[in-house]
Amino acid sequence: MPRKLNEFEARQFALLSVAGVPHAEIIRFFLPPTAADEELQAALVEWPRQRDVAKEVQTINGGPWQDMT
Repeated sequence: MPRKLNEFEARQFALLSVAGVPHAEIIRFFLPPTAADEELQAALVEWPRQRDVAKEVQTINGGPWQDMT
């Protein structure tokens, strides 16, 4: 299981994600170049689902997607 992103990292992950950068590219900003494929895959699955990332995406978007018109 990959490490949990800290508050700053969650914000940066959310900003890049909302900007349209693919998650597979975003995770490379946070992991060392020597990270194993298994670690990259785990981060690709887990990091977009982290609660702090979801909260930051909502903040950037101005609320939950269900409220967007």
